[in-house]
Amino acid sequence: TASGGSANRAFGVKFGAENVTVSAAQLPAHTHVLNETTSGQTVTATAAATVNANNTAATLAGPANHYWAIPAAGTTTSLGYNSTKVVTMASDAVTVAVNPTFNKANLTIGATGNGAALPVATPSLALNFCICTAGIFPSRT
Repeated sequence: TASGGSANRAFGVKFGAENVTVSAAQLPAHTHVLNETTSGQTVTATAAATVNANNTAATLAGPANHYWAIPAAGTTTSLGYNSTKVVTMASDAVTVAVNPTFNKANLTIGATGNGAALPVATPSLALNFCICTAGIFPSRT
């Protein structure tokens, strides 16, 4: 065998390729820049909300850890809450809108590539040269 580079090669055996396909695993690890085409873009997302309530007379004045309730007849209007929930209000009773603003300083594109080795050998043939310096080689008899 002949040694060319770091691999031993058998004489007379061709190796290498004219074309090499590079896969993502062979790319060096890197990132890409994300650019906004228009400054101040916004994205609006609407979320659904469930509101629980009590359909009996209210007995509490404050909302902390309580649920909306029906004000009891003859009581002050400050009573609007109850300690238990028994109903879920209509789906359109509360609307929640989320409006995040795109800020390219806060956005990144995931890294790609693993930096795996990419073998590239020019099409070659391992050869050994024998030069006769005296006499006739091989003998012609």
